[in-house]
Amino acid sequence: AIYRAVLYEYIQRLLIDEGWLEFFIEGTRSRIGKMLPPKTGVLTIVTDAYLDKKIPDAQIVPVTINYERVLEGESFPFELLGETKVKESLSRIVKAAKILNKNFGRVYLEFADPISLKSYTKTFVETNKEKQLNPFEDKGARKTMIKELAEDIVNIMQEKVVVTPTSILASVMLMHRKGISEEELIKKVEWVSNELFSRGVKVGTIAESSPTMAFKSAVTHLETLINKKKDIFHPSIEMKTNYKNILMLSYYRNHLLFAFFSEALIVCSLVGFGFETAHKDGVNLDRVLEETLYLQRLLEKEIPKKRVLTKDSFYKTLDLMINRNIVTVNNNTIKLVGTSDGLIVQYLCSLVWPFIESYWAVAVFCFSLKSRKTRPNPEVFLQEVQGFAETLYEERMLECFEACSLYGLKNGFDKLIEWQVLKLESVFNETKKKNESLVVLEISEDKLMEVEAHIKRFMRYSYGTSVRSPIDRARKSLSELPNIIGKL
Repeated sequence: AIYRAVLYEYIQRLLIDEGWLEFFIEGTRSRIGKMLPPKTGVLTIVTDAYLDKKIPDAQIVPVTINYERVLEGESFPFELLGETKVKESLSRIVKAAKILNKNFGRVYLEFADPISLKSYTKTFVETNKEKQLNPFEDKGARKTMIKELAEDIVNIMQEKVVVTPTSILASVMLMHRKGISEEELIKKVEWVSNELFSRGVKVGTIAESSPTMAFKSAVTHLETLINKKKDIFHPSIEMKTNYKNILMLSYYRNHLLFAFFSEALIVCSLVGFGFETAHKDGVNLDRVLEETLYLQRLLEKEIPKKRVLTKDSFYKTLDLMINRNIVTVNNNTIKLVGTSDGLIVQYLCSLVWPFIESYWAVAVFCFSLKSRKTRPNPEVFLQEVQGFAETLYEERMLECFEACSLYGLKNGFDKLIEWQVLKLESVFNETKKKNESLVVLEISEDKLMEVEAHIKRFMRYSYGTSVRSPIDRARKSLSELPNIIGKL
């Protein structure tokens, strides 16, 4: 409390003295390569200074920093697999000096137009005139305005992101986990670059040099993550400990997720009816809308709130997809253009399939809760579900190792809490002499099966027609829970 009070007064004094202040709206460094939900702590202090009339105005300048190669990326995968974050120390700084002579590529710095807090407040009051929201006097209205401002800042920063060649290369590599020739890889890197350009997204380096040069530069920066054998590139996975390379490739790939997210949701929902059906017969447009909005609700934490797909933006996105020759719509029936293995379809789906797999793994693991003698707290639950997800990956029921990331699993857990599939029950712990939250299954197994099946339909393969259903195999794995936890 003392620290917060001192920090509050210190920042306000800086503003009163017309000083400069730098802070990170996400609160921390993203370990997954995409924008995180905003934190409002420091922003609240800045806004309070204006609304309490201590300063006449404040100019907020959103800034994005985009790296071709992340310096401290080596530790990110371990944190995503549940290991403790490595603390900063003098010895680490000394050791880091050894790598300063390496080429880490370019850093792209983008500055957005300043946001006047005075003007923003005026607009907020006028927009909410009927609701009579006055942030100067009403604490609830103030909190609402600060939340909207934070979301607007994140959205502006997202628009200013520069997609690097390393991000493009990583996204293509993760489409071809078994390998791809150099010639084909260069073609697809150029293709993704053009797709980004057509969507108004800034792309670094490639705009200034040939795709081949940009490709070679990106390969150099990702040399520890990919291998080349006989002109075939593939992710470097030589033993289990090197699965972290997949997590780092997904880190770079996620930089460009925002550019394709809405289209990916629509395509993924469409192919959920079956690849052949989506291409040959087509699907009722209203059903695709329904499934797309379901998938959006499921994955809403994976994209900034201002970019969430709504019914209105669905049709706008659909028009763009028709113009790009991705889908056709006739007589309220939507079809995918081209063949079932079309590049754009596979690419769009590959961007969201890992997240869907994470959420599905959490849903499947929930079947273990009914038969357990003791209920886990959230931390233990996530540790166990991560070990379970890795088992599913090893048994080839998950295609993407990045689906085992703690970040995705945590979002899936939070979503099932929100959907009241799970609940946190407060119980007094006699040993610790305090209350703690325990994870409880809130719905019947039949209802849970419906949730699991709905999420599963968006995954790559239609398991409903396979000989061995993954849900049956998953349930069998749950009986081996002690062995799964032992792998953590």
